[in-house]
Amino acid sequence: MANFVFANNIKTTVASAFSNVATSLTLASSTGLPALSAGQVLPITLNDAATGLVYEICYATAITGATLTVTRAQEGTAAQNWSVGDRAYCAPTALSVAPVNGNGLNVFQVANAVASNEAVNLGQAQADFLAITGNAVSATTAANGTPVGTLIDFAGTSAPTGYLACPVAPGGVGLLARGNYFALFAAIGTTWGAGDGSTTFQMPWFPADYASVQANANVGTDTVGEVISHPHTYNEPVYTASAAGGGGNAVQSYIAGNTGSTGGAANLPAGVRVLKCVKY
Repeated sequence: MANFVFANNIKTTVASAFSNVATSLTLASSTGLPALSAGQVLPITLNDAATGLVYEICYATAITGATLTVTRAQEGTAAQNWSVGDRAYCAPTALSVAPVNGNGLNVFQVANAVASNEAVNLGQAQADFLAITGNAVSATTAANGTPVGTLIDFAGTSAPTGYLACPVAPGGVGLLARGNYFALFAAIGTTWGAGDGSTTFQMPWFPADYASVQANANVGTDTVGEVISHPHTYNEPVYTASAAGGGGNAVQSYIAGNTGSTGGAANLPAGVRVLKCVKY
C-alpha cells in the first residue's frame, strides 16, 4: 500500500522533454518539493499545455533537487510524451484519497476558505450560498432576502431567474424532485401535495382564471367560492273571471315566480391575468 505524501503549492512545468518510457522527470522549479522517505510517494499530475485535455498521473518515489524518479501511468492513465512547458502539479487523486489508504469516508477534507480561488467546504457553502438551479443546499432564504417559497405575480410570460411558474393543476410538471429542489421542499414540504411520497413533491398550483385567497387554515387547498344568498323573485297576479255585465277581471291573488338563471359553472372574479411564480 502506497504511503502518499502531499505538499502545498507544487505548481510548475516540465523543464525538459520527457518520453513515454522515461522514469526521470525534471521540473522547472523545485519549490515545495518534499523530502521522501522509503515507501513514500508524491502524486504528480502532468497535463499538456497545448490543449489541456491530456493527463498522466505519476508517482514520484525519490526527489533530488528538481528531478523526480517516477513510476509512470498510474491510476488508469497512459504514459505520454511530454514537452517543455507542459504542466506539472501535486493534487489529490482517486487512489490517494481511497479508503484503502486510510481515508474511511473516501472524502478530501478542506478548511474554510479565506481568500479567492480556495476550496469551500460544505458547512461554509451552506452558510454563505443559496441553492443554484435547484440543487440541494438547505438555506430557505435567498441571498437577496426573499424567502424560498414566496409567491409573486409576474407580468412576463415565463418565470424570472430563481422562480418557477406555477402550474394550473396538480401533477405533471408541478411535481418536483425533492433532491433537486431541496430548499423549496424544506420551505413548503408536502403542503401542496406529497408527490409520490418519497422522491417528489407538489409545487403550488392555481387553476386558470381563479383567484388566490387568504387562508385561515388548509394552505394549498382550493375553495369553490360562493355569492351572498339573495332572491330573484317576482309576484305574478291571478285574475278572477269577468262578472256578468261587469267591467273586466279583478286581481284575486298573486303567485310567486322566479326569473330563471344565467352565468357559468363557477364563481370567477373579473381581473387581469398574470403569471404566478414561486421562489425556489
